[in-house]
Amino acid sequence: ATVVLAVGAWQLYVEELTKEALEVIAAAHPRPHGAEVRLLRQQVGKAVGGFSTPNQEKTEGLLGLTTIDLAPVFRQKHPVHGTRTYGLVLTSWLKVRHTIAHGSKFRTGDAFAYLLTGSSGGHPTIRKGDAEGCLNTLSKLVEMIDRYCEWELATIS
Repeated sequence: ATVVLAVGAWQLYVEELTKEALEVIAAAHPRPHGAEVRLLRQQVGKAVGGFSTPNQEKTEGLLGLTTIDLAPVFRQKHPVHGTRTYGLVLTSWLKVRHTIAHGSKFRTGDAFAYLLTGSSGGHPTIRKGDAEGCLNTLSKLVEMIDRYCEWELATIS
């Protein structure tokens, strides 16, 4: 349940951050740019409403509507998973969440088995430490993205 709830919280965070960024942009561009801001609000509202599977690509696409490019954050190496980036680790946790939420069994050789076993073999199961790893990864991403967006949005306003 921890992984499912954590990923749900991650998705909500991305949606709310996108709306917040839009408001900062709108405040920085008052009239005569009102029509453009209204159009952007419509685009963001529609995109937020259809946002699901909050992986790196879709998260970058959603926040990209507000001109925030998160690629530098997602390209950073994850400290626990060696050469894997935060973007790849996020995608793996989303696959774990999908497997749990849909009642599937974890299979040997799945792309995300590495997260649970440290190798591509074995029969992965979710342990307390795994759930904590998911929470830690998403918490760190939120922290990094908050810092990055604070800097990016400060240059707009």
